[in-house]
Amino acid sequence: MKLLKKIKKGQHLLSSKIDTKRLSNDKENSVSLSLMYDIIQAARKNEWSDEEMQALQTIIDLRSHYSETKDTVSISDYGFGSADDKRTEEQMLEGVVKTSQVSQVYKNASSSKKWGELMFRIIRAYKPLSCFELGTCLGISAAYGALALKLNNNGEFITLEGATELARIADKSLRKFKLDNFSIIEGKFQDNLPSLLKKYNDIDFVFIDGHHEEKATLNYFEMFYTSLNNPAIIIFDDINWSAGMNKAWQKIKNDVRINWTIDFYFRGVCYIDKKKSTKQNYKAWI
Repeated sequence: MKLLKKIKKGQHLLSSKIDTKRLSNDKENSVSLSLMYDIIQAARKNEWSDEEMQALQTIIDLRSHYSETKDTVSISDYGFGSADDKRTEEQMLEGVVKTSQVSQVYKNASSSKKWGELMFRIIRAYKPLSCFELGTCLGISAAYGALALKLNNNGEFITLEGATELARIADKSLRKFKLDNFSIIEGKFQDNLPSLLKKYNDIDFVFIDGHHEEKATLNYFEMFYTSLNNPAIIIFDDINWSAGMNKAWQKIKNDVRINWTIDFYFRGVCYIDKKKSTKQNYKAWI
């Protein structure tokens, strides 16, 4: 299994070199692609402004806190569990309760520095106003999102978390940043999302990082699609986490309603402009 994953990553890296050249050419006729190309190049060179570096340092400090804390947390997990789990629909509906070290939750479930910074760059560049996230966890990715919006001087970041204790920890951490542009909605996604999407029908940015299962992922895409602004960006996490997640990603990236996608192997970025009918898929590596 490890060998197959290594081969797949190698193939992705090779394809990304070819696609980067194609993206470089295509960006000349597309503002949205040009922004993404610049994001990829800046990520590779680790380029930041002074104010961005200052904002990102606060997240580095939060990461240090989470990695060193001895606190424990009781979690009701309504998701698919690990890639090797075989949870039933009933188990996911009722939730699986487990107690873990906060540091272990951070290590296993929080966005890495690379992917958090990619989301930060995307929000800075595309300047969305209404942002949603499924899967708050400890609030690391929400911190990237809310801080990016703060630097943009506009926008709201709404994040949903099924585990009450994780939502509480995340809220406490984000409050320390003196942010007033975020909301954490605690409860099952399926209970809260329908009413939220009736209220917010002009969503510019979505990060789906919860309930890592094919059917659920496709369902969330459909639910959000009807409430998207024009244009909008959706990011899917862990697109190669399991066979089911990869199947979901293949269906999503080939959907004719999506103008272009960037497959970063671990995450997939979708750009949707309902006024245009262009269709392109790229692979990239940062």
